[in-house]
Amino acid sequence: MVKALLNKTKVIKSIVGPVLEELGFKYLRKEFGIVWTFGREIGDVKQEVSIQQHTQFDSASNIRNGERKMMKRITAVIIELIPVLSVISALLLLKRDADSPFLRIITMIVFIFAFFGFVAFFIGRKLAREDKAVKILGVLDWISTAIIVGIYVLAFFVMAIW
Repeated sequence: MVKALLNKTKVIKSIVGPVLEELGFKYLRKEFGIVWTFGREIGDVKQEVSIQQHTQFDSASNIRNGERKMMKRITAVIIELIPVLSVISALLLLKRDADSPFLRIITMIVFIFAFFGFVAFFIGRKLAREDKAVKILGVLDWISTAIIVGIYVLAFFVMAIW
């Protein structure tokens, strides 16, 4: 009996097949290893009955888990983008004349966000482990941190020379 249960096609044909044959259905095919299809034709209308193995497809809880994973991925991408965008805005703000105290504060905040890009890298990795976009943005986070450190080193040398 156990060996017969291993051959799911045979079990489905033997249990469901006779019932559907009384209604004119015949076994058509097995798809993806988990869907068995019976069919019939009445006039111009084709009808199919599919038996689907439930454990392979998303149940309601798996859909919620999928939604949670998607939200984690979106959150990870946003967190990974913050340092990258901060470096771009920091470099643009450096070109402006920083006479305004407000502009100086904004520049400093942007520099801090960019400087801690490696932190975003670790947070993004924790949230979305195998996502390609997060991996690429993670590399950009390290680059953004390196750019900001480079700017500070360059500023230090310029001040040392003067």
